[in-house]
Amino acid sequence: MPRMHHAAIQRKKCSCKSKNVIGTFKLKGETNFETKCLGTFKNEKGVKFDRWQVACSNLNERADFVPKVWPFKDGSGNSIVHVKQPPSDKTCKKGLAKIFKRNRVIRCEHDESKLTGCQCGEFKDGISKSMNTAKQEKLALTATCANTESAESEIETWKLHCDSNGNGVIDNDEEAKTVSVNTKANEFYCKVKKTISEGLKCSKPAGATCLCDDFWDHFDYEVDFKKEHKKGIKIVTECVSGTEKDGKECGISMVKKLKHDNEKERCLSKLKSDIKTFVKENNIAKFC
Repeated sequence: MPRMHHAAIQRKKCSCKSKNVIGTFKLKGETNFETKCLGTFKNEKGVKFDRWQVACSNLNERADFVPKVWPFKDGSGNSIVHVKQPPSDKTCKKGLAKIFKRNRVIRCEHDESKLTGCQCGEFKDGISKSMNTAKQEKLALTATCANTESAESEIETWKLHCDSNGNGVIDNDEEAKTVSVNTKANEFYCKVKKTISEGLKCSKPAGATCLCDDFWDHFDYEVDFKKEHKKGIKIVTECVSGTEKDGKECGISMVKKLKHDNEKERCLSKLKSDIKTFVKENNIAKFC
């Protein structure tokens, strides 16, 4: 849009009608947008212009809001357009059509991918789980966005890593692969394209040890977990490469990483607290 030098904005009624401004754009998705006349002005040549604000209705729902599709160069979801006032017997349709000749689509849903590089962040657990080919003693794969595709490709790249020692780093002896994830809006949205992606076997390393391996030797199960004991529920812990995993016979489980600075008492205390919280939140005594 060319830069214009103009006098102060005058709070006069806009020449264009709101319906013409709205009608210029093609709305996609379910979230609407709004238009507002901000007054009129004359440029240095005396040509009159309307000043219109176009904004997504959900603009203020989050501080880092970014719309999926926005026809203005700023990509903000909240922009101002200057429209030359037409003769009294004409409308602004042609002027607006000329300004937005190439792109008129508005889609106001927030686009997380423009902040993170991938739009399937909330599905990362499903991505990692679906690609772990281990048959038993599975260790959760780490899935991270590694997008190198353009938005038009409807595919994004994710890196899978078998972090066998739990240090969060891809070590030389650890395997990592990239997979292609579908971002087309259909039944396979955010699912791995297995026709072009290979799985990764990630299982618990043999001989894994944890500082709190002997956790149950330090506590009285009948006292500390009285309710579960009375109902015959057994809670077990299993070390998974530096991580304590609380496995429940009824199928409910969680994986918990503990920071203990190699202090045994601290490790035992934290694990006990985590197990109690887990038992309470999942109402183990009732549902197992």
